[in-house]
Amino acid sequence: MAPEGLDLDPLLQHFSPMRVERFAARYFASKVAYNELMLSSEFYERFEAWDYLLLYQLDAWVFRDELSVWLDRDYDYVGAPWPIRPIYRHPLYQFCSALKTRMMAAEKTVDDRHACRGKVGNGGFSLRRTRTIAALLRRHADRVAYYVQRSAYPRYYEDVFFAVEALRLEPTFKTPSLEEALAFAFDTYPALCYRLNGYRLPFGCHGFNKRKSRAFWKKQGLPALD
Repeated sequence: MAPEGLDLDPLLQHFSPMRVERFAARYFASKVAYNELMLSSEFYERFEAWDYLLLYQLDAWVFRDELSVWLDRDYDYVGAPWPIRPIYRHPLYQFCSALKTRMMAAEKTVDDRHACRGKVGNGGFSLRRTRTIAALLRRHADRVAYYVQRSAYPRYYEDVFFAVEALRLEPTFKTPSLEEALAFAFDTYPALCYRLNGYRLPFGCHGFNKRKSRAFWKKQGLPALD
């Protein structure tokens, strides 16, 4: 997929034949516009000829070809999980977090910014069932619009919608457990994910060049930039 107007001839010379799906250039100009595209039912309808869409952003990496394994598991959405760091399990931290949640409720502040902890998962390298997600977005257009309007803030990013909101709206929406999704991909806290996954690399990863992740991924042989 590419923005309208982008010259892909140099790429197509090396990877021909390749089918290119183009979208309005504005969707590639900002995170807000990108989130709007990813929460658009029309985007997934474009790919309904295929059962699944593997979303692979440019800062993703694949270690092994396990795509067929994950296709066979019949999930609606799979992404790198957001693990719960040990500090978040500390009783004092949980007390403070609960107190803050109550204060937010009293002030009528919506949506906990930590709601995605322990959920699955990041959208930068993710597997999505096209028809299921297109139908979900059509059925809950009002809630989708709520997220799109606030998508300048990370807690309203499109992958948070699928990791948190989709399950609230439709409990039958199928995603793997955090433990299983660790074998699919790592994103945040890759060293912790590596330990939780039995010191084994996953199918792929996302964000390998993030400042806090570079040291870990360099040890794994990835060409992280300085």
